[in-house]
Amino acid sequence: MPPPETRVSLRLLENPGNDLAPYRLKAMETNRLDRLLTYDQLAITLQVNPGTLRNWVSQQYIPHIKLGRAVRFDPHTIEKWLQKRTYLTSGQ
Repeated sequence: MPPPETRVSLRLLENPGNDLAPYRLKAMETNRLDRLLTYDQLAITLQVNPGTLRNWVSQQYIPHIKLGRAVRFDPHTIEKWLQKRTYLTSGQ
């Protein structure tokens, strides 16, 4: 199984204890799994009942990730899903 998607970002940090190197770069590893949302977290964000989300998952209506019996939601994927369902009307 391939490792989960990982991003590495570089942060510039002050290093006051070392006169020769006042700054250093530190690699901060950000794992995609660190930002997955639970039913309750997404329900608050979307302002819907967690039971509604459970129904949507069982109907395969909303994108989700199954981890054993646990269900999680990727915020980036949910944002794309919402954009596809956004309809603009012309105001008069």
